[in-house]
Amino acid sequence: VTPRALNALAPVLTFVIVRPVEAVTLASERVARGNLEVSVPVRGAGEVARLATSFNAMAAQVRRDRDALEQRLRELERAKTELESAQEQ
Repeated sequence: VTPRALNALAPVLTFVIVRPVEAVTLASERVARGNLEVSVPVRGAGEVARLATSFNAMAAQVRRDRDALEQRLRELERAKTELESAQEQ
């Protein structure tokens, strides 16, 4: 492969592989900081699009799990308050 061919191919590779992978990287960093309301566009080569799809599914599952845990915590706090109130009577 000649240097000229590589130069011609670089923008395509950047658009198809590098940018989509960079989007997943930045989104995963946001999730690591606690922002679960993030998703990435599904685009790029087959494996790259699959990575984005998997990331989005993972982020959605983590959001659902967090919401379920928060709901359960509210239920437990309510039950605790009721028990404390009953013990005082």
